[in-house]
Amino acid sequence: MTIPSPESPPPATLRFRVGVLLLIINIPFGYASVGVGAALFAKTHRVLWEAVGFGGYALSWAMLGLGLWMAGPEGKRLAREALRSFINRFKRNPPRDNELR
Repeated sequence: MTIPSPESPPPATLRFRVGVLLLIINIPFGYASVGVGAALFAKTHRVLWEAVGFGGYALSWAMLGLGLWMAGPEGKRLAREALRSFINRFKRNPPRDNELR
């Protein structure tokens, strides 16, 4: 049996992984719920779709809270880094000074 060093992170448990997953998907889930609910309401004029959109948005906040509880501060940091790296893939880099000439 090996003793882990104090610098090594603890092994990722299922609770930690699910928490990080909830932290990553809660933002797109909330915005998608509102968007789909608004689009369906605009098409059908049924108030039910507004409630479905709002319910999905509220559920995304519950996902955030549960994810923070399950993953803790380390999971929050890991999810933030994952979201930033995903978003940065789509950002255009401004040209450098030497590229303008």
